[in-house]
Amino acid sequence: MRIGQLCGVLAVLVAAMGCAEATCQNAPPNPVPNPVLLPRPTQAGTRFATDVTGLVRLDMVVTDAAGKVVTDLGPGDFTVLDNGQAQKVTVFHGASPDVPETMPAQMILVIDTVNTGVIQLGLQRAGMQRYFRQNGGHLALPTSIFWLTDAGLKVQPKPTTDGNALANFLDRIDPTVHTIRNSAGGQASIEKMELSLRSLLGILTNLEKQPGRKLVIWTGVGWPSMAELPHVYSARTQQLNYDGLREMTNGLREARVTLCTPDGGDEFYSRRFLNPVTTADQVVGANLSLPALALSSGGITLNPGNGGQLETRLAQSVASAGPFYSLVFKAPAAKHAAEYHQLAVKVSRPGLKVRTNAAYFAGP
Repeated sequence: MRIGQLCGVLAVLVAAMGCAEATCQNAPPNPVPNPVLLPRPTQAGTRFATDVTGLVRLDMVVTDAAGKVVTDLGPGDFTVLDNGQAQKVTVFHGASPDVPETMPAQMILVIDTVNTGVIQLGLQRAGMQRYFRQNGGHLALPTSIFWLTDAGLKVQPKPTTDGNALANFLDRIDPTVHTIRNSAGGQASIEKMELSLRSLLGILTNLEKQPGRKLVIWTGVGWPSMAELPHVYSARTQQLNYDGLREMTNGLREARVTLCTPDGGDEFYSRRFLNPVTTADQVVGANLSLPALALSSGGITLNPGNGGQLETRLAQSVASAGPFYSLVFKAPAAKHAAEYHQLAVKVSRPGLKVRTNAAYFAGP
């Protein structure tokens, strides 16, 4: 497995989001009559190696036992634990359904054709169209479609709240021709995993430049976790995998991205891959799986067998992202480079659940 290549040249990373950064930030969330997909040129470089600012921002959604979002908590109700030690919060913003800033600024729907079969892709397309046409076609969040293929990522750069336009747009997207053949066995799995992770990291690299919190919903079951292959890796490969996990973990938080997967499976199963990874030899492929990364970001993973139609699970994913609280604390001094920090946020009111980032990596 060569996941460490995430830390080198990013061969299929997304570069300019299809428009200049300033244009993306200033584009109003009004209907877009003719959405288009634009190819993404190559971008080289490495991001998110460590948290170098010394400040850690956490966005959090709090829910009660029934899954309803709780918005009436104050700063005194929260305790932030960094590696089990309580930290002093220096900045706090409450959650309110009446304040737009406590909802994600935009939603990105990634349609993954690399890891999805033709029949399943057709069912997904129909479910997404039903979701887009709900409520008369009015979407709660400005939304963009990203289309992941074997050739890389294409994007619809200007977000829109016109769900009908996006539903019609899906009908005009040509079927994808696969160049990564499943018959290649383990090598195909490696290629799919690397392509998917590089594309996700590229999305984070660009979203970091845009203000506000973002919701990224990745359709399909995600890339192979490599759990089916023998875990016989060299020490160098393990270190590269550790570096890739570090970049992805920090990238999700620093870009303020909540990653959700409506088809990723049970949360209970994937949570075991959120255990602390403090050394390179502890990394396994499932640490970099789509469901594990989603939960690590404070997002959710849903089981299609229990969650109803796709449009229902998409609505659940959107509802899980806000209104959200936000706080900042100063990170403890790191003792060495790429130091793993486990995060936990407790609330004073019993019976509540907090969804936020599970960890970050720091370093002097």
